[in-house]
Amino acid sequence: MAARETASDMLRKSRSKIIECLRKDPDVVLDQLDSRLLITKEEYLTLDEIENSDKKVRAIINSILKKEEAQCESFLLLLQDLKIYFPELDPVISREAAGNTYSTFEERTASQTDVQIPVSTNAASQVKKDKCCWYCKENYSILKKIMSHLKRSGNPPISASAPPEPSLDTPSTLSTTTSLGTVDDQLVSSMCGEPIFQSTVQNPMTSSEERAVDIDLLDRSNGNNSVCLEGPSLSAGQDEPLPAIDITQPMEQAPSTSDSHTVTGNHPLTLNTNRSAPNYSVRQPPVSTAPLQVCPDDSQTLEDIQMQPITQAFVTALRNRYLHRPDKFATAVIRVLVAPDILKQWLYRVNYSGSKGKPAIPKNVRIKMMRLTKLNFSIGPEDEKSIRNRINEMLRFGRVYDSIISEILKFQSLVAKGRNDRLSEEQIETWRILRFFYQLWRIFCTIIFKSLLFLGLSSRAAVEEPKDNHLHETISSLGLEDYVSEKLTLSSVLEVSVETITDANIQTLRNLPWNFLKKLMVLNNTARNTHYTTGTSADETQLNPTNIGDMFTDIKIDSNQSINPLDVVTTLFLSSDCLLQQQIMLKMSMCQFALPLLLPDYRSDNCVLLQWVLREIVKKWRPQSLESCKGFKEENLAVTSMPTISFVRLGNCTLSKSKLLNDVLSSLQQQNNFFIHHNMQCGNVPRRISDGLVEICWYLPCGKKKLDAFPEAFAITNLRGDARSKSIQFEFMRKISTAVFVFVESIDKSIYKSLSSIDKSETQYFFILSSQNSKEKVTLDYLKKLATNLQLEPKHLLRKSNQMNEADFVRKVQETIKDVLKRSSIMKNVEEMAVVARELKIQVDEDDEKCSEARMHAEEITSKIQNVGDYKKKVLPLQGNILKELAQLEKEMHRLRKHGHKPFEEYKCDLENKIMKLREKQNQYEPSEGILSFITALVDKSTEERHYFLKWMKFFLDTVARENLSDLREKYKTQYKGSQDHDTELTELDQKIADSSLGLEHFMREIGQIYEAESLLIDKGKLTDAQIQFAHLANVAAELMLEGYPLEIIDGDASHVPVRWVTDVLKQLKTKMGNSSRIRVITVLGVQSTGKSTLLNTMFGLQFAVSSGRCTRGAFMLLIRVKEGFRKILSCDFLLVIDTEGLKSPELAKLDDSYEHDNELATLVVGLSDITLINMAMENSTEMKDILQIVVHAFLRMKETGKKPNCQFVHQNVGDVSAHDQNMRDRKLLLEQLNEMTKAAAKMEKKDSYSKFSDVMEYDAEKDNWYIPGLWHGIPPMASVNTGYSENVYELKRSLFKTLKQKKQRSLDILEFNEWVKSLWNAVKYENFIFNFRNSLVADAYNQLCINYAEWEWEFRKNMHCWLLEAENRIHNQLESELGGFFQALKAEAYEKLQNEEKKMLEKLENYFQSNGANVHLVERYRETFFKSANLLKTELEGHVLNKCEETLNICKSVVKFDKVQSEARETIEKEVTRLLNTCRNSERNLDSEQLIEMFEKMWRKTLSEKNFIKIEKQNIEHCVYVQLRRNLQNKAGQIQQKLNKAKNLHSFGEKHFVLQKSHLNITWFARVHEWFTHETASLVEKETEALVETCTEFVSGKLISKLDYDDEYSRELLHIVENRIQRAEFEKFQTTSEYECDVKLHICGMSVRFFQEMHDRFVEEHDPVQHLERMKPTYLSLFQDSYSEKDQCQKRAKQFCDLCLQPALLDYVHKHLGLEIIQDISDSPKFIQYNSRFFFQFTILKDMLERGEFDAYLKYISNYEQYVKKWIIKQVEHRYTRDVKIADVEKRCLSVIIQKVKKAVDRTMSDETIETVFEFLEKLCNILEKDIVISKESLGLILFENQENIEQFSINIHHYIDDMEATLISEFEKTSNVTEKLTKLPIKPQDVFFKNIFGCGKQCPFCKVPCEAGGEGHEHHFASVHRPQGLGRYRDLLTNKLVPEICSTSVNSEHQFRNIETGLTFHPYKDYRKYYPDWEIQGDQSIEASDYWKYVMAQFNKQFAVAYEAEEADVPNGWRNITADQALKSLEEIFYKK
Repeated sequence: MAARETASDMLRKSRSKIIECLRKDPDVVLDQLDSRLLITKEEYLTLDEIENSDKKVRAIINSILKKEEAQCESFLLLLQDLKIYFPELDPVISREAAGNTYSTFEERTASQTDVQIPVSTNAASQVKKDKCCWYCKENYSILKKIMSHLKRSGNPPISASAPPEPSLDTPSTLSTTTSLGTVDDQLVSSMCGEPIFQSTVQNPMTSSEERAVDIDLLDRSNGNNSVCLEGPSLSAGQDEPLPAIDITQPMEQAPSTSDSHTVTGNHPLTLNTNRSAPNYSVRQPPVSTAPLQVCPDDSQTLEDIQMQPITQAFVTALRNRYLHRPDKFATAVIRVLVAPDILKQWLYRVNYSGSKGKPAIPKNVRIKMMRLTKLNFSIGPEDEKSIRNRINEMLRFGRVYDSIISEILKFQSLVAKGRNDRLSEEQIETWRILRFFYQLWRIFCTIIFKSLLFLGLSSRAAVEEPKDNHLHETISSLGLEDYVSEKLTLSSVLEVSVETITDANIQTLRNLPWNFLKKLMVLNNTARNTHYTTGTSADETQLNPTNIGDMFTDIKIDSNQSINPLDVVTTLFLSSDCLLQQQIMLKMSMCQFALPLLLPDYRSDNCVLLQWVLREIVKKWRPQSLESCKGFKEENLAVTSMPTISFVRLGNCTLSKSKLLNDVLSSLQQQNNFFIHHNMQCGNVPRRISDGLVEICWYLPCGKKKLDAFPEAFAITNLRGDARSKSIQFEFMRKISTAVFVFVESIDKSIYKSLSSIDKSETQYFFILSSQNSKEKVTLDYLKKLATNLQLEPKHLLRKSNQMNEADFVRKVQETIKDVLKRSSIMKNVEEMAVVARELKIQVDEDDEKCSEARMHAEEITSKIQNVGDYKKKVLPLQGNILKELAQLEKEMHRLRKHGHKPFEEYKCDLENKIMKLREKQNQYEPSEGILSFITALVDKSTEERHYFLKWMKFFLDTVARENLSDLREKYKTQYKGSQDHDTELTELDQKIADSSLGLEHFMREIGQIYEAESLLIDKGKLTDAQIQFAHLANVAAELMLEGYPLEIIDGDASHVPVRWVTDVLKQLKTKMGNSSRIRVITVLGVQSTGKSTLLNTMFGLQFAVSSGRCTRGAFMLLIRVKEGFRKILSCDFLLVIDTEGLKSPELAKLDDSYEHDNELATLVVGLSDITLINMAMENSTEMKDILQIVVHAFLRMKETGKKPNCQFVHQNVGDVSAHDQNMRDRKLLLEQLNEMTKAAAKMEKKDSYSKFSDVMEYDAEKDNWYIPGLWHGIPPMASVNTGYSENVYELKRSLFKTLKQKKQRSLDILEFNEWVKSLWNAVKYENFIFNFRNSLVADAYNQLCINYAEWEWEFRKNMHCWLLEAENRIHNQLESELGGFFQALKAEAYEKLQNEEKKMLEKLENYFQSNGANVHLVERYRETFFKSANLLKTELEGHVLNKCEETLNICKSVVKFDKVQSEARETIEKEVTRLLNTCRNSERNLDSEQLIEMFEKMWRKTLSEKNFIKIEKQNIEHCVYVQLRRNLQNKAGQIQQKLNKAKNLHSFGEKHFVLQKSHLNITWFARVHEWFTHETASLVEKETEALVETCTEFVSGKLISKLDYDDEYSRELLHIVENRIQRAEFEKFQTTSEYECDVKLHICGMSVRFFQEMHDRFVEEHDPVQHLERMKPTYLSLFQDSYSEKDQCQKRAKQFCDLCLQPALLDYVHKHLGLEIIQDISDSPKFIQYNSRFFFQFTILKDMLERGEFDAYLKYISNYEQYVKKWIIKQVEHRYTRDVKIADVEKRCLSVIIQKVKKAVDRTMSDETIETVFEFLEKLCNILEKDIVISKESLGLILFENQENIEQFSINIHHYIDDMEATLISEFEKTSNVTEKLTKLPIKPQDVFFKNIFGCGKQCPFCKVPCEAGGEGHEHHFASVHRPQGLGRYRDLLTNKLVPEICSTSVNSEHQFRNIETGLTFHPYKDYRKYYPDWEIQGDQSIEASDYWKYVMAQFNKQFAVAYEAEEADVPNGWRNITADQALKSLEEIFYKK
């Protein structure tokens, strides 16, 4: 046989043809590959990005060919299945071609399932016995007995009829047997679970598929509660069907039919076999005890398993089988994917999601199952829930199995392997007995299970079986069965999910309720459309000869697949809670849908009156009687009495009642479909549960005769179904109606009987008859009989004849109704209807106990309201004038406009006292009875009761407010007619109208004020724990927010944010949310009454107030939960929606600060938002300009704070489809206006850098403008919501979510949002927002950036320090001749190193700003500053490194001549020593030690006396320095030269403290007078001079430590330092003279001369050749003696090498690296943060001074901040290494590092076999260590002198002595105790590094001298967290000489002025301080307590500061003296956020 062609070969051969076939739609292929897991997710995404079809297909095939052969084979099979999509593939991939890979289709299937299945019974019967399963072989005799028993029973074989078609309703037919085999064949086949005739299903299924389908039958019942075994379904008279026992009937009363069979034997039992029994099979074994393997990453989830294969054919078959049941589909998939033995282990031990202590099923199984399910079904949230429940039920379906059940299961499972032979009679008999006992067992289990349900012991409470089976089926088909007992809630409906923003086609009935709710919530008029598609494409339904016969079948199926919209509405009302019912009713009312009035009660034949649900509906209308006066009515329809016209139907009627009603109620101008009728979509679908529903709607006129169909308002009720069968509803309608219109086709006896029973009443009856000539006479006869009782007249009969068109008949009905309304006497509202309902025993929803109690509680509170204004003053006293005064005081505290001549701080203390008194006054108010009752209800009631209570409160309050407002408007209208004489009255009425609003927000506001007053008093310590009563209120408010109620964030009446209340509520909210507390914020802004609230309500289904005659005041925030699956996409857990009051409010326009109010509101809400909707619905360009000005102000301010909200402009009332294109010019104009506004706003905010709107935020004029048509379709009140409005708002909503998904900024946590509220409101209260905004989140983000930058900066510095140390060592180790070239190479290396380090640092910065770290976006504006700082750092280090290298090079060059002299001296002495040694050796006698010493001493003296060694002459350093000074000042005036001539002796200068002379300052006479009083300039110059001298002293000390010789360059550097400091801008403002410069330089040079002379003398002494030789003398003597004695010198030479060469080098290494090691040690300590951030450093040092309480510390800190900080750091470092850590330990670490390097170098040198001498050995060793240490060449020469030792032994000895040397050095380290000395002598001083890190730029506030805290060296603006009283910075009053207590952070926000040297001593406004100090940003205090620290210091040390500054004590406010140290520390912690 020829070798088979592989799948990959076939693909390659047919590649071009396959590409040609698949190119038309490659996405289908790609999706199928993904669903079958033939490609990875990454491959899928890569392939999906290819746009070109050819390239995509080519890439797909190439990707498959790269895989293994198995994947290629699977791809071929996929192409086979895709022929339905690509018919062109048929000749390319034919069955014969595929046969090269698989010989048959069955072979292919079997290969995927590992189970060989028979195609038919005939085929199966041909299977040889040797191929049968082993179980059949072993039990063949039993099977034979069973078969013989069946044959003896006389059942004939099954006829050879065609198999039945598979049914969706009867799953058993999938396994229906056929004539292709005998009974025994069929029985064996059925027992094996295999199909006998596979052609019954279009797509043949594998055995695994059959197994899954068979297993799934476990979950199905007959529909009549019977339980059946699995088996073939046979017709009567053939073989015995499997019995189905009806467990709903008692055993003794089982029904008996002709089809019943009795089981033979001793167990007679009547069986119900009147229908085909489903194949029921229990495949579940007893509970397994095998261990479960859980996932290592997740202990709650099982480990992934190897899944069984599943084919596409099987998936298709399952989808067709479970067309509308994704839950059953998913369960079947699970059963196939999971092997039976594994599934057996899971029973009772595993569930779907891992709850209740059980592990979850493996993740790969869940993913595979959900992927397949979503590919075949449109899955909604409820579907996912049903899938989970179904799988959990399957996993719980375990029973206690006895031997009988086990035997059955074992028998079936094993026979299923392929045995298809005949069975014996014994086997049949055995089978029947087993089956019988199995039936009994199932009955027993079912009874027990139902009993458990009844007793409430099961996991879910049992639900009473409804009497009407249609209801149960409808609820189940709509997927709402879970909401029968636990109702659907409003919050769950409003949850944001993927489904809320997608438009997937409705493909199942289960999607219909959610689609209805989704559309209804956005007011879409198409919500009632219940049509859905099954996913069949148009291509699949094309007409062709083969499917013409199926057309009618499809129509029938389509009808079955639909549902009447009224059934959906009824089901939803039955499944919803009270809140959701009200919301549905309200939205339906807005859409002008008829509303349910009487809802059929599924539990009885009664119904429920929905009185409560109708309470929310409020409408405005104008009766024609009020047209002349332009009056209107605004009332709640539930309490408004009006005529009611009812419409009913008796019998069948061809005339559509509902359609006629729609026509009658609609005007000619607008047609509304109030009622569903048969001509509407799905209106013709038979109703199943909504018969008996009574709907109601209201006709409300607009007051225009030409537009109104009726002049007055009235209600219309409509009964669904035949009134004869709905007697209760009919009786109810008759009693409430003014007239009843009865639709009849004809009147027969039954109808007459119904009508004749009607009692006489005032209700009129009208009969609407359709034309029925055949029964016309009978009908008229009956009507005559009824005429008397019903008071019928001819006009009461309305007949629709064939000749009358519909328009005429509608007009006739309208006229009839008008006539009824004219004479109407019965006027009822819904409350009165409820009375009638109760009389008729109709249930009323308001009679619910919880609802009734809530009403009583609410009525108790609101019944006392007579006059709203008086009630608010009495019951809500805390929010009236007191609250407004508090709001004014808080703003005045920040703005200080009315301070007069009073000092600011005293004025602020007064304001604080006033606030405290008002809070105490508030707290003294005993909460009114109404408020206490309100609080009690909120706290004590359950959630449901609280909902009822709040709704009742809203209802009663709105009713009262409307009544009051209506009366006031009427009075206003009356007064207005004579307004010239009633201006005062009109003003009073204006105020009353403004105060007439009363709602829940007022009660919640009162609660908030009670809480705020109590909290403030608690903070001030004025309340004890026993007096605290209302601390729990914040928790209650948080619960309400989670339940969907809004929280007032801005009090619109007082223009105030109750910060404490809001923030504490948000904190409680965080506690309840836990980790799921991320939020995104959406806000709307716009002009008043432009539909902002309506826009939000429509978009999100909310209930912001839009009626009751009240516009939104202030701002309210409301939470919307985001569904779990959508949270990751949106990066949030909740949406926070903020509704705001309108800008440019007419009520506020007359106030002077109205613009300010609007600015505050806009700034706050924009600052809180992620997206801001700007609602624009006006054409007035002036108002437009004002609004844009406000909005641009807000966005510009947010730009400065680092927040970047998105902005969307919404243009309302623009309905033209071409609006977007037509308004292009308008958009351009809008952008121009925005640019213009930006310039104006920037000028006002003093930010002139912004010139266009795009500078402030990203704005796309094309994408960020939305045009939305008007809300109403037609003329209100009968207008419905415009569908265009709804659709456009929905598109806007989708765009918003898309924007949120793309938002790079991290979502805020609720606590972070809390911080934004506080900081934004605090900044808003200042006039200058930008320079007073301070936010803890921004501060934290900035501080974190500074900390990271400091770490990166130190890493940069450390790397360069290490490189520099190595470079210096390398320079020292170079030969003199090579220094020049080596230095150039070293410079190039330095540049490269610097560039690399800079690049690393810039990359880290860039990565940081690109990361999604916490609030990184808030510091985006500092990006350039820190990048600039990095560049400056590189420049600084470049100069430092190159200077140090050059200095080292110069040192090496300078000592060359001295080294040469010393070298010559050594050579001379060594020659003499050698000569002497030879002489002694040649001597004839042996010399003893004394003789050798004597001869050596004689030789030494002689050599030193005879040889004239060159000596180094000492210089006069004073003269050298003086020369450099004269050169430096040679260009100065003659007076300076004279002074220099007199100052030749520099030693006389610099000994004492520098004294400032009058001649040092060049100031005017006026300035001298000012200076005489203040000494301001002198003190500043003295401080600067002191700092300069200190800097120069440090420079000279550093040179002294270096052990170098003096160089004139040092003097030049020193003078250069002085010049640089004097020439700085800060110094130049002092106007010092040249004499000052001369004196300072003389002082510093005099000081330096002494140090430089000492330095020079020491160097000369160390480099004198004679002294050098004297130091070496002992060593030479020792070598001489040893050489003469010929001792082994190896050990001694090695020790000398360690002592003379290594030890100094190692000590030098430790000395150089100790500083770095100390820095690293401190960096690793917990306290390091105080050195890593200026922010924390300030906190630490201020806290330290507070704890010490020493005045001198404060004085030094303020007067000389730099020196104080340096000394403080030194003390901290010293403290650490004297108490906490031993500095010796750090030295040990340094030593250990270099010791290891030396040892490795010695080993490496020894391993070099080319080395033969000690010289070569030491040379190689020095080369290896040249970067690490510098070995003295002179010492090395000494070691090499006469050294002929063994190299190997020498190296071994070195190792030994290195260890000894290490121990010696460690011992010396531990002996040294002077830490200070060590620190000061280190080349890299830790204190200097830390100082540089935290000191920053060193700039100080020009007023109070507080140091700058800005990070990075490149910052352009300076700021500080807290400022201090200016008196501490030496500021004083010129007239009184008193220190000034004012704090500059207060002054810059006041009208006060200042003057100093910079202003030329002229007064200048503090507000405009940036004119003189443009680089300083002085922010206002966050609170009055913020500066308590410095207030405390000022008050404590007032006298001492006055003495030190030679001034009078400051007038410290009394409040400052009461501040304690604890309060000062607390304020410090709050400022620096150090909790």
